[in-house]
Amino acid sequence: ALSGTEVQLSFRKVRLLRRSRFPRLFGEITIPLPNPSLLRKITSFFSKATDKKQGVNPSRRGAGFTLLYVDGDLRIHRTFDGLYFVQSRLA
Repeated sequence: ALSGTEVQLSFRKVRLLRRSRFPRLFGEITIPLPNPSLLRKITSFFSKATDKKQGVNPSRRGAGFTLLYVDGDLRIHRTFDGLYFVQSRLA
């Protein structure tokens, strides 16, 4: 955690799960990721949405979010890219 309300995420690998006739061969694929600073440079190089008018504003802070509201049943947060998410607990 960066502070009491900010959380930064760091991903080490991507795991793809898919249905396959040969599940031991193609059912699960794991891709290790490089360190976060190198990954950020690679994604910014290949990113097309660098203009704020085109959509998401990629953050230079990496992946993470700021908690705006939390209680027992609801969480609202804003990502470092400026997107808002509302998550509620199912009954």
